[in-house]
Amino acid sequence: MSLNFLQEDFSEVVGAYFDGEKIYLSRHINGNVENFDANFSVEDDVSEIEQLAEKISLLCYQRGWKTSKMGLCLREGVAITFQTPFGTIPPEEIDNSVKIWAISQVDEDALFDSIKFGEEIWMEAISKATATDYVNAWQKNSMTLCALTVMPEEFDAQINLTKPQTYADYVADVVANKKTPNLIKDRLSAWNYKKISVAIAITFFCVLLGIFVKTSYEYHVASAQVEELQNYLDGHADEVELKKSVEEDIAEMKRLNSFCAAQENPFPKFNALVKLGKIADGKIYLTKIKMSDNSIELEGVANNSDDIKNYVSRLKTITTNVKPGNFSSKENIITFTIYLTLKN
Repeated sequence: MSLNFLQEDFSEVVGAYFDGEKIYLSRHINGNVENFDANFSVEDDVSEIEQLAEKISLLCYQRGWKTSKMGLCLREGVAITFQTPFGTIPPEEIDNSVKIWAISQVDEDALFDSIKFGEEIWMEAISKATATDYVNAWQKNSMTLCALTVMPEEFDAQINLTKPQTYADYVADVVANKKTPNLIKDRLSAWNYKKISVAIAITFFCVLLGIFVKTSYEYHVASAQVEELQNYLDGHADEVELKKSVEEDIAEMKRLNSFCAAQENPFPKFNALVKLGKIADGKIYLTKIKMSDNSIELEGVANNSDDIKNYVSRLKTITTNVKPGNFSSKENIITFTIYLTLKN
């Protein structure tokens, strides 16, 4: 977003002056000046300020002037003015001196401004209530009053006072170039705070939208992963249950094997069980051991046939008579049976 978008547009402004009988308007747009004047009468039962703002708004509309940035040049007497040499007052104390003068002439809430000409200073002041009346009257008519001032006497001396149109031109220049004196100069900000507020709101919304989209996406991904895992578990419930059962049998077998390995017993069958325990590993899971007079039947599960072959090789250290039995495969798990004939 360009910073220019956030700034107030002062490329077209209108200055106005009312001499008590006529309204004088001066439009400044892109370096060009257009002047206009019209008669104006005030009704006794309506505020002059409100009527003046309404009439000026109507004249601008009739002439196709679309600007809302305006300045009003006041007549002498509407605002209090004074021009005097500032003599020995230090430059840094001038503003404070003008403030003291304004308060003494109006009140504590006085609005004031000044401009220097050589060794003299022009001061003007108005009550805040009166300035607010002007601002509100313009605002009711969809216009922004950016300047309220009296033309300094120093400027009066340089123009023909029989041409009040110059006053309108003067205040238009104050608005367009942000000059002084201006009793409401705080309204001449270069920034459009409405646009800034909108930009902040849009930025905040975009940030929240980004967070929402990111969170929604992460939630969707997580939900998909949970659903995929659930589907896998549902499809492999038998395998999971078998694995759980095998793991329990293995734990019990290891416990028995450890017990048997620690015992001394002369009987061949018991010695064979001890040796079975010693050659057991985590790749072959025995699920059943059945013993008869001189033989042992083993049932178990493994992940692949190579593990079974390796286990058979180790069994041959117990007896040379090892006979594989039935084999079956389900869900990548091989179930097997092995028959052993014990050595005498």
